[in-house]
Amino acid sequence: MSGGQASAAERPSRRKVAQGLAWSIPAVIVAVPTTAYAASNCLTALATPQYTAPAPSSTGTSAITTSFVVPAGVTRLCFRVNGGGGGGTAVRPGGSGASVSGIIAVTPGETLTLIVAAGGLRTAGTAAGAVGGGGYGSGGSSNATTNGGGSGGGGSAILRGTTPLVVAGGGGGAGGASFTYPSTNIPIWSYSGGVGGNAASNGGAASYSLSTSTVGASMPGGLGASGATPGGATTTPTFTTGGGINVTASMMTPGAAGSGAPGGNGANGVSVTAGSTTTRFTSGAGGGGYAGGGSGSAAALVTNNVARNTIPIEYTRAAAGAAGGGGSSYTDPGVGAITIALAGNGGNLDARRPGSIVLAY
Repeated sequence: MSGGQASAAERPSRRKVAQGLAWSIPAVIVAVPTTAYAASNCLTALATPQYTAPAPSSTGTSAITTSFVVPAGVTRLCFRVNGGGGGGTAVRPGGSGASVSGIIAVTPGETLTLIVAAGGLRTAGTAAGAVGGGGYGSGGSSNATTNGGGSGGGGSAILRGTTPLVVAGGGGGAGGASFTYPSTNIPIWSYSGGVGGNAASNGGAASYSLSTSTVGASMPGGLGASGATPGGATTTPTFTTGGGINVTASMMTPGAAGSGAPGGNGANGVSVTAGSTTTRFTSGAGGGGYAGGGSGSAAALVTNNVARNTIPIEYTRAAAGAAGGGGSSYTDPGVGAITIALAGNGGNLDARRPGSIVLAY
């Protein structure tokens, strides 16, 4: 026919077109995750896991790395990964590590790397500061020579080769203070705040003040990491004077930034000295994880004209630090049924609280 039109005899029937399409278009099979299983059975199965990874002790500073071979017939793993807790005290605990659970698709016989983090530590009295907990992203250290806040907990992780599938961030270390007096019956320094930052959260801000005066200092807490972004440096602490008390020396130091993903370390605590090396303090350190948390800021003051019975006496000194921020967590896009909570393992005095990894299949 003219005009380029096909005749009725030349046009294929609708049935033939449909048959041709059936042969020419490849079949696409979509794997749909069983969300009902993910939501209910997985967490139930983790209550009695088939595998618990070796973990550091309450005194261990290094992470423990284990190779896990997927058993025959297993195509998915339910997991719970907990990051290490930050160091602290009963009054001022360190931050909790994250608790990340979900499901990973696996191949029988493949090898996964499991990294269980060590916890941070806060030591008693005038003991030196503590090394941060090792991990996939280690916690920062509180490296004072005399007094220090808590060190950060490390991040725990499951890796396929060198690629992280799951990371649970560590908690930040708590803050604290060191005060020196020339004698008794004089105005007293008091400290408040400084609780360690939970995973991905800011560390507690802190302050101290001198009784019967308006002298004191305010210290921002360390910044928590978020995703691949580490906790940044804090603003500089501030102090006030007045009430007949002179501040003769001061040292104000902002908290430091953590390091970036993947496997970011928490920032070390920052140190200040109140006119002498005998009154010194290092702030709480950041937790490790996918990205590292920042450390708390620190402030030191020296005062005089502190009167007892109207008689001027010698200097008083104060040095203190705020708490560190927590490290961040991460899950690969292929991980399903994800739940992120807190492990509840913020550290207390003289004991590290490590992370953990359990698997069910």
